[in-house]
Amino acid sequence: MKKSKAAVEKIVLKTFQEEIPSVYFSDKSKADYKKFADNAEYVYRDLFNFPKEMFANKKMLDFGGGTGEETVYLTNWGAQITHVEMNSMALDIAKKVFKKYGSNFSKHKFIHSSIFDYKTKSKFDIVHSRGVFSHTYNKELAFDKLASNLKVGGYLIFGDPNKIGGFQNMLQRHIVYTLGRTKDEMEEICERLFADDITRSVKSKVVRTRRTIIFDRWIIPQQDDPSVEEVLSWFDKNNIRFYSSHPKFIFPYASNSIFSHNKFDISNFKKYSVLSEALWMIKNTEDDEDYTDYLKSVNKIYLKQTKLSNHISSISPGSKVNLNSSINMVDAYKKSLKELDLGKPIVSRLELFLKEVNGLLVTLKSKDLNKVDKYLKKTKILFKGYVGVRHIDYVGYKYK
Repeated sequence: MKKSKAAVEKIVLKTFQEEIPSVYFSDKSKADYKKFADNAEYVYRDLFNFPKEMFANKKMLDFGGGTGEETVYLTNWGAQITHVEMNSMALDIAKKVFKKYGSNFSKHKFIHSSIFDYKTKSKFDIVHSRGVFSHTYNKELAFDKLASNLKVGGYLIFGDPNKIGGFQNMLQRHIVYTLGRTKDEMEEICERLFADDITRSVKSKVVRTRRTIIFDRWIIPQQDDPSVEEVLSWFDKNNIRFYSSHPKFIFPYASNSIFSHNKFDISNFKKYSVLSEALWMIKNTEDDEDYTDYLKSVNKIYLKQTKLSNHISSISPGSKVNLNSSINMVDAYKKSLKELDLGKPIVSRLELFLKEVNGLLVTLKSKDLNKVDKYLKKTKILFKGYVGVRHIDYVGYKYK
């Protein structure tokens, strides 16, 4: 049975007032903030394809802004922010963060309100919410509310955990709720079973305490993550055209010329994010390691393709091409294709992962923490490394 808006907001607020998840640097050094802000510029420019100049003199609405540490640097890029947050403790910190690190403090508004209770007649150039809607009683309605405040020609920036990419996190939550009864017991279970995962998170660019991470990922009672398909459906519903995302989920099959009349529309291919989401689900290493593994068979055709294209290139009047050599190169290239298998390493990892998931579920039937602990120590993918790709960011453009 779905909980009501009031019930969800009450339990979420209680948890996040005990451990506020968005405190990153306001209680730390200026050097910590500078590192965070420098990385933010890289994220927006290189990953979102949304450079800081896009924020200059723009009015922006932030839903569930927490302590403001995810947006204060945007004020230095020229944004005027209306910061909406239902946690009064986080809101008080946000005001201090904006005064300490931001620009033009008097131009920003801080509003103590639930997303669903917020009302305004204003329309904004940019609307923003990241890592919030999964914790609401109705994530789609929250998205609709955010989008309704966006003016035509404006941009929406939205991020939340992904349903498939966060599958391992949901398994972890299932273990915690099955074996733990109190918050203290749950915290002990997390430290025992997921210590490596917590340590990795502590060492990331977003520096938080172990307890804060445990509360944010496993103890928070409301976590309902959307799939890519769901988010793209919300875009369609609200007249928002997909602009960019990180990580990417469109495979490099789209290659129309800029002069093509039949423009590619991702909204017609929503379900084809399935392969990217499968990779997010089993993600446990760095991208360069994944590329090395997944693309081994590409090396088989690389030399043949390069040799053929170099042989028949820079053609001009008077060029001489040895046709027999060309035919031989085409044959060699064609033979090399038999060794091309991009799916094999991915399928192999997915098969092992699903086998480990099945073993975990069987072990969990015993409700014996020691048995679960012993089992997880033997897994090779499950709960190892990055434990999946949870958070996905999307940027969209309101066209009408």
